[in-house]
This record gives sequence, structure tokens and C-alpha cells, in this order.
Amino acid sequence: MIIKVRLAKREDRDPLMSFVSKTWPWGDYIPEVWDRWFNDHTGRIFVAVADGKPVGMNHVRFLREGMAWLEGVRVRPDMRGKGVATMLARHALLYSRRMGMRWAGLISSEDNLRAHRQIRRMKMKKVCSFGLFEPDHYHRSERPFSRLRTARKEDLGIVKKLIMNSVEYRFSKGNFADDWTVRSFSLYGYTRLIDEERIHLLDSYPEGRQCILVTGRSDIDEVEISFASGDYRTLESGLKGYINNTSQSARAYAMVPETPGLVDTLKSCGLKRKNGFYFFRRRIPEQTDF
Repeated sequence: MIIKVRLAKREDRDPLMSFVSKTWPWGDYIPEVWDRWFNDHTGRIFVAVADGKPVGMNHVRFLREGMAWLEGVRVRPDMRGKGVATMLARHALLYSRRMGMRWAGLISSEDNLRAHRQIRRMKMKKVCSFGLFEPDHYHRSERPFSRLRTARKEDLGIVKKLIMNSVEYRFSKGNFADDWTVRSFSLYGYTRLIDEERIHLLDSYPEGRQCILVTGRSDIDEVEISFASGDYRTLESGLKGYINNTSQSARAYAMVPETPGLVDTLKSCGLKRKNGFYFFRRRIPEQTDF
């Protein structure tokens, strides 16, 4: 059986969805993003074909920091273990190098041992990890919690100090989670985060205790906590106030570095650990092993 990899075609959608949509008991997110991925010129979908039929796929997204972000690898169950995922990854990396990308990165669930073996074959190294926390017993209430304020350009100095001097920054090697992608603070840019109104401060607490919260892009259906640090008692009050102020129907979750102080704070806010994810990365310009 000859397996070939090529760029996706519009007609690949239905045959791929016949098995992709059954990845987990609840389904898969791929059917929801396929059209957006297919039409987005900042990324590409690759498809593995055997006997004229699609048997696997992956997606690579080109981040402005020079990172090729690999995601959405799926292989038809009867074709697993035949090197399909490796071929898809090789084509994605070669294409990314031609596009001028300097790094390749991905995240993988901590318990996905099959994926970890594949990732090692790609010569990718684990950089850090993040914990996924979702509401367990927290309910919005009328109790007045501290209100975080959105950082302004004149706050750049304190923003950088609060983030870069934190144990969470060291734990994550200077990275933060961003909508199931991992970005570097320095490469993404603190000013850019401020301009996007994603950084929130609480600096009026007694005794000068401060905290900082980095959130995901504005979305009426989701409230994403991407990074948090500072005085944990202050952070608890600010985090509860932030969640309390969101839409009643919004899903709130955090994907953050798992330092002991931050984990305890999230738990006190009613967020329970659901899973963990490893961030893997490798350089690609000078490599010839793929």
C-alpha cells in the first residue's frame, strides 16, 4: 500500500469526517473548524491518502512569532501504526521551513502516550506543562469581589515586572497558553497584549499587594485564563470578581502553569483540575532529520 501526503482539497472533508468525528465519545472539534482552517491562508491542512482515499490529516498554523503550530493530527483507526502521522508531520515541517518558520511547536495531553512516542520521533523536546482547570462547585454570587482593571500602556513597566519576576513565568519558561496554542511572552509582546486588552491588574489592595491576570481573546461563550501571578490572596479576590462579571452562559476555564500557590488559588475559586498538557518544541531551519 502506497501512502502519499498532499495539501487538502475541498472534497476531502466528508471522507475525513467519517472517522475524525468519532475521535472521542463526545466527538471531535475538527468538524467545527475544518472550513475555517481550509480557507485560512495563514495555515495549511495536509491529508494522507491511501488507495485514493484520505486516511489521515493534520493542520499547521503559522504564527507571527515564526512558530509553525502543529495540531489536529488524526489517522483512520485501521491505519494507525503504519507511519501515517510521521509522514504528515514531515510534510508539515518541510512546508513550514519553506515558509520561513524558525520553530515548530505543539501541545499534547499528558496521558497520550501514543502521541508522545510520535513526538519523540519528530525530535521535539518538552519545554513545560500547563494544567487545565474548569469550574467544579463555584457559583456566581452577589458578594462584592475585587474588580480587576484593564492594563493601559503606562502600566507596561509593572506588567513586565509582575510577569517576569513570577514563579509562574519561570515554571512556564516564559510562555503562556493562548486558545490551545502556546506563545512566548517576549515574542508575542507585552505591548500587544495590552493593546488587545488581555492584561488585567489589581493594585489597590491593602498593603500594596498586586496581582496580574492574562486572559484569552474576547469571546462571549468562553472566558479563558491564560496566565496569573502575584499575591495569591489578592489574585483569589480578583479572579472571583472577574468570573463573576462575565456572561452567565460563558464557559470559564484556566490553562496555566501549575505552581502550588496558583493551583490552590484556582481551587479556592471553584476550579478543578481536568487534565494536563505538555508543550513540545523544536528548531527547524537547520534540521535535516525530517
